[in-house]
Amino acid sequence: MTLLLKATHIVLACLGIILGITISFIALENYNQGRPDLAPWRFGMSVFLTLYASAQLVTAFKVKITSPHLFIFPTIYIFFAAFWEHSSRGYIKNWAPSPSGEAKIQNLICLTIIIATLIIATRSIIKTHRHKHN
Repeated sequence: MTLLLKATHIVLACLGIILGITISFIALENYNQGRPDLAPWRFGMSVFLTLYASAQLVTAFKVKITSPHLFIFPTIYIFFAAFWEHSSRGYIKNWAPSPSGEAKIQNLICLTIIIATLIIATRSIIKTHRHKHN
């Protein structure tokens, strides 16, 4: 069972790396096709997703993979990607047609959620590696 969990985690991490790199090509294509406003956001998302999936690939080879690993990694990955895309599109449009005050509040909420997700992702990796060494 452990070997199956490890193999599944490795496949998911490889798919995550591929998706992260694909998003960077999409960002480049957005820039080339006249949507330069989307490109920086998608490059940022690409960097995080690729680094997070790469860290998960390293984790798969260094520690014993358990069922929670298989649940946490794709959940954080998908949530971050979907929320980042949603919030970046809203930010670009300034959350139109909302008033300026509501747009600022929405930007603050989205930034808080993105930072929280980054912290959770980083903590899950650090905790996994620290638990291995204890």
